[in-house]
Amino acid sequence: MNSAVAIFNFAKYFFIGFIAAAVWVVPLIDLLYKLKMIANHKKIKGINAIFYKINKERAKIGTPSLGGILIWLTVPVIWLLFFHTPFSRAMALIFFLIGLYGFVDEVFTQFFIKRTEKYRMISETFWYRMGKLTIMYALFLFVAYVAVHFLGVTHVRILGHNWPLTGVMFPVLALFLLASSYATELVDGVDGLSTGLFMLTFLGFVFLNFAFPNSFLIYKMHSLSSMIAVVMGVLAVYLYFNIPPARVFMGSPGAMPMGALFLLMALYTDTVEAWFFFMLLYFLDTATSFLQILSFKLRRKRLFPIAPIHHYFQHIGWPDAKVTMRAWLLQWILVMFGVLVGVWVRVYL
Repeated sequence: MNSAVAIFNFAKYFFIGFIAAAVWVVPLIDLLYKLKMIANHKKIKGINAIFYKINKERAKIGTPSLGGILIWLTVPVIWLLFFHTPFSRAMALIFFLIGLYGFVDEVFTQFFIKRTEKYRMISETFWYRMGKLTIMYALFLFVAYVAVHFLGVTHVRILGHNWPLTGVMFPVLALFLLASSYATELVDGVDGLSTGLFMLTFLGFVFLNFAFPNSFLIYKMHSLSSMIAVVMGVLAVYLYFNIPPARVFMGSPGAMPMGALFLLMALYTDTVEAWFFFMLLYFLDTATSFLQILSFKLRRKRLFPIAPIHHYFQHIGWPDAKVTMRAWLLQWILVMFGVLVGVWVRVYL
């Protein structure tokens, strides 16, 4: 597949995803408002006071969540309709299942657990979080199974060395899939933030695709960049409604599948070194939340006034646009560095 055809197909599938999402985004958002799918709408003293204050000051109380339903349902449907390969079917299944978990978890957590102080306090405990992570890990063990047996992801190539995804490496793969998905879910907390970061991350993979086109072929029928283009087209529609001030928030159904998708693409194309830098900002944001929980568990004190760190920047007075655009800028730098590392590793190692 020459570069002109690859670019044409990328643009074509971008607009297929864009149009498919544009058809039903407004009715979806109207339905979310009608059903009052509002997350974290109650102030619970001592637990979410700072978060509630940030949202109240920025007029976010009353904005519905679960806008990621647009991404969760549109992407796998388009993949199934336009890419007729075992790979695309397996990817669609993975994307849908992770999004389904995110949907069920958010509906249960945001619209039941966190609406009463008693259950909210339970949900903030260390053991409740560990229980959720255990359920998530079971899901990602299945995702890892599908990846190894149906996607052809049979090894991890790091710095020129192959590590078969068998034995102890299989549960490790599931753990990294979980961590990656958790990180992309957690970064979804400021208007426009996660969507822009996702699109920049996908661009990194697109650049690597043009550098190593054979690595991105799917059974010599399609380029993986065409499937990426579908997701970017859907994200472009969503971003229009998520630019500050957001009309809708993404939530777990749209954010969680992204992390797994990033890692699976890196494994399939042997670009794990680049993936590390693509994900670095997500992992740093997640680390602040993890350290906050650990500090509260061990010291009974918060390490930060609020975590993850993107909320801390809101807390000290940064406007949403400043938080978002500076994160986009940092991600763009990390993506370009990741591309540099990815190309260097493939060419010289």
